[in-house]
Amino acid sequence: MDPLRFYSSGLESAYNLYQLMGDMKHGRHPLFAEGVKVDFFAYSIGALLAQVVLMADPCGYAADSALFTFCGGSVFERMNGNSRDIIDQEAYEKIRDYYLGNFSQPSQMFAAQDQQTGLQFTQAFCKMVPSIDVGCERRPFFTAAKDRIRMVSLRQDTVIPTVGVQEAVGCDLAGIMTEELDFPYTYSHQTPFPENGKVSDEELELAFRSVFDRAAAFLTT
Repeated sequence: MDPLRFYSSGLESAYNLYQLMGDMKHGRHPLFAEGVKVDFFAYSIGALLAQVVLMADPCGYAADSALFTFCGGSVFERMNGNSRDIIDQEAYEKIRDYYLGNFSQPSQMFAAQDQQTGLQFTQAFCKMVPSIDVGCERRPFFTAAKDRIRMVSLRQDTVIPTVGVQEAVGCDLAGIMTEELDFPYTYSHQTPFPENGKVSDEELELAFRSVFDRAAAFLTT
């Protein structure tokens, strides 16, 4: 497995998402009026993608965007993708070692017209890799966006642990931007609302609403 594929596929997703935002902002999308506000609900690794896009924001499309994450938003170093239905241990360790080592983006991956955008996306991704915010590189973004971002984690989630979400924003902002929930049944990152016959419909509905009522309230204010 080539660990660079994690970066290249993520970069392509960032380009595609940002292009869609641009089409919406400029009135080129048939379903949205020009200047529409683009908000995000992101889950799992999608939260990292959304954070990178909002942090880089090369054209200012996300200046007023709000972001609500569920089971996502951790620094990369704290993520643990070693699970049979996510990625096997050998591949996970190879990816982790690569990005915590001396990763630097290969410039030949960018088309000439996309050099600056690609660099900004990559710089934002690199800021989200380490647990320790060396040089306070993440802090300015999260400080400025503290009213636009909320992140909900789950206590029993071992893939995207709460500590990684808190480290992403820093101690001073964790109490404002992050919240840890716990459900009264056995769950996992992959199946926070398991329909396995062991959990009552009432418990599942209460758990589901505890997340999505928060998201709806935040994203509609």
